[in-house]
Amino acid sequence: MIHYDYFSRKKLSVQSSWSEDWDLLLSSWDNSARVKTCYELATAKRKLWLVHPEYGIAGDQLPAQEYFSIAGDEAEGIQALLLKIEELGVDFKAARIAVDITGMLRPHIALLTRFLQIKGCRKFDAIYAEPTSYPDRENTKFTSGDVIEVREVIGFEGHNRVSQDREVLIVAPGFDDVLLREIVSHKERAERIQIFGLPSLQPDMYQHNVLKALGVDTPLPEETKGVRHFASAFDPFAMATELSSIVSGYRMRSAATRFYVAPLATKPQMLGAALFYLTECQHGMLSILYPISSSHVPGPSVGISRAWLFKIDFDLCDSLGRRSQAIHA
Repeated sequence: MIHYDYFSRKKLSVQSSWSEDWDLLLSSWDNSARVKTCYELATAKRKLWLVHPEYGIAGDQLPAQEYFSIAGDEAEGIQALLLKIEELGVDFKAARIAVDITGMLRPHIALLTRFLQIKGCRKFDAIYAEPTSYPDRENTKFTSGDVIEVREVIGFEGHNRVSQDREVLIVAPGFDDVLLREIVSHKERAERIQIFGLPSLQPDMYQHNVLKALGVDTPLPEETKGVRHFASAFDPFAMATELSSIVSGYRMRSAATRFYVAPLATKPQMLGAALFYLTECQHGMLSILYPISSSHVPGPSVGISRAWLFKIDFDLCDSLGRRSQAIHA
């Protein structure tokens, strides 16, 4: 397995402006206090709001500052965004870029990470702000429309082969049990592994998470050995490390295993899954799955408790990737 603790992270103040001086800040508008606070505290030469039509935000509630609409699926939306950034004169290889993933849709988080790497960006900073609470607790909904399809996130499809490979679904269940049911139904014959967010964003959120998963994909306590795993809900590097541990364990026993990862919980866990894929699985039999919904609930949280900065270093990804290949050679 590979440890991703080599990556740097730090806590940011939610009371005063940040010392980082970025060339470009990208932040997705969901009209919540979390994204507004981070936008104001960040120091950047240029700031660009991203508007996801899936949030259904009315025109009079859109940001007063410059924004760009992310239309289509994640590939169409992110490709159009990259063209917009190039039109702004940003050099991906040299610019200091920050991405606030707090309000961004999960498939877009993964694909933007991959496209930044393809564009020659060697480093970027990811920001995530934790909520104070969700008023509806375990009944909080993050999607409001029908699930259109369950599919692999574009750019994270993995490789298939005609065989009777063992299938393993690694799911990080969130509060939205509808999404969890769709994923479990889609891969009902696969062996299932769970990764719960612990430590959670707030002390009570782990219990809420388990309550929503209970009856869908959560075995009884006496049946959880080897099935239930844990990774910090706010740390993408902890998620990547846990995925590496799980997948490596299976590969040591049998190479004929097809993996599906479904990060349904926090945004940092999706970022962690993307980093794991880009570092260890680009040419392997592992995919990131996600239930695509027609609409999402904008800003269901209240307040902001903490903010984090995660330094994504693609040179370090390359180095860890070579180590992983040597281990499994």
